[in-house]
Amino acid sequence: KNLIVIGAGQNGLTTADFCARKGMSVTVIEKRKTPGGMAGGEEFHPGFRSPGIFNDSTGVSREIADALNLARFGLKFHDKSPDIFIPDANGDGIKLNSDADTCFDEIAKYSQKDAEQYKEYRAFAKRVGKVVNKLMSNQPPDALTLKLSNAFSLAKTGLAIRALGAKDMVEVLRTAPMCMADYLNDWFETELLKASLCVPGLKASFNGPWSPSSNLNLLVYECLANNPVIGGGAALTDALYESCKDLGVKFVFETEVSRLKLTDGKVSGVVTTNGDYEATKVASSIDPRKTFLKLVPPNYMSGLLENQIEKHRMRGTTGKIHLALNAPLQFKNRNESFEYIRIVDSLDGIEKSFDHIKYGEQSKNPMLDIYVPTVSQPDMAPQGQHVASIMVHFAPYNLKGGWSEEAQTAMYNNTIAVLKKHDAEIENKVVGKEIITPLEIETRYGATEGHIYHGEHAIDQMIARPTPDTFNYSTPLPGLFLCGSGSHPGGGLSCRPGAIASEVIVS
Repeated sequence: KNLIVIGAGQNGLTTADFCARKGMSVTVIEKRKTPGGMAGGEEFHPGFRSPGIFNDSTGVSREIADALNLARFGLKFHDKSPDIFIPDANGDGIKLNSDADTCFDEIAKYSQKDAEQYKEYRAFAKRVGKVVNKLMSNQPPDALTLKLSNAFSLAKTGLAIRALGAKDMVEVLRTAPMCMADYLNDWFETELLKASLCVPGLKASFNGPWSPSSNLNLLVYECLANNPVIGGGAALTDALYESCKDLGVKFVFETEVSRLKLTDGKVSGVVTTNGDYEATKVASSIDPRKTFLKLVPPNYMSGLLENQIEKHRMRGTTGKIHLALNAPLQFKNRNESFEYIRIVDSLDGIEKSFDHIKYGEQSKNPMLDIYVPTVSQPDMAPQGQHVASIMVHFAPYNLKGGWSEEAQTAMYNNTIAVLKKHDAEIENKVVGKEIITPLEIETRYGATEGHIYHGEHAIDQMIARPTPDTFNYSTPLPGLFLCGSGSHPGGGLSCRPGAIASEVIVS
């Protein structure tokens, strides 16, 4: 029972860890020098370390972390939900929290009605979250194959949804296909609050607040969010890597898999830039397009599957900027440092920012999602200094004119201009920077078109992810499995695809 895992990102490491615990001999092959993939941290300026590409670790499954005993390797979660600060150029801003009581007064400064509504908004997410968590923590139900086991699985899923009760069940079915703007307008009247709440649902998607069905992403996010990891993705993958090594998992770095080896129509290993490796099973945590169109030899994939993979949409829309700061970010009327910050103005303002990428342009007034890991993990920068990790929306992979040095500078300048509206001294605080475009994400991490989720989170690409023939982690090619973000339940920091895939691999 030899397993090769392609890619040492969060899901590849999770798959390797679970499979090693179940008695498999596991080798992880990674083209980069270090583990972690897009979730791994790196020094980007002398003495300053980034937390990786991902800013949001609230989706990391506590159940998976506990099952792997990652606390033994230093993984820690915040003991409460984090404050997310939404600055206001014309006011005090809102210190938002998933605990509605905690931030009641913050919202009430803008609208007493919205403060009351926010309580019900959170209560609804909590009720629905119990069901969504079950759906996202197990293999997706198979409605395509007429087997008794599949019928049983579908029945369990249906009963779980029905257990919500008639009112909540109807509300989920009614609101999932909505656009976020309509959904949030139903709940609230404060533009700053509505704009901030829609941010998680727009990450890595080719959507604006008014895009049809965009609300599904927001509902899933709100239902799955937990307390975040201290240190973010870098801390998560460091713990996973140490756990894997402790279990005897072998790692091969600076080695890229060129293609799969096949014997009698079955996977028998991989061919790499540094030689061949034998295995009875191979699990790929790289994106589906690279897996099938690059690694699978010709004539071993049906024309239908090839067509489905080619049409799997992977339009990268996210840029990343890391700032090394000699002083913390400061906002007017606030004498505290915030770990999480969202800079937005209104739903329509975000929609106008999104409009640019339809025409191959980057937004001149980007929506910024900021993580300052040094607030809770100060050793990521020299004493008294800070790291600001900024996700820049929207920045298209297919930028008109290409991602030249001038285009990179424009993304940086646009970002600083937005920050300067809220922290007038930001330019004087920057002592170093790293600009990562969608093209650089593709080059550095191998993610097709720079898509950080290995495929867009659209309703059609979430029902059977990535394709109807491969949505349950196995593939038509015997011995080949998928275990990355391109599979159910999707991208972002969670470890769920890797954990669920391991169940299929060892069965």
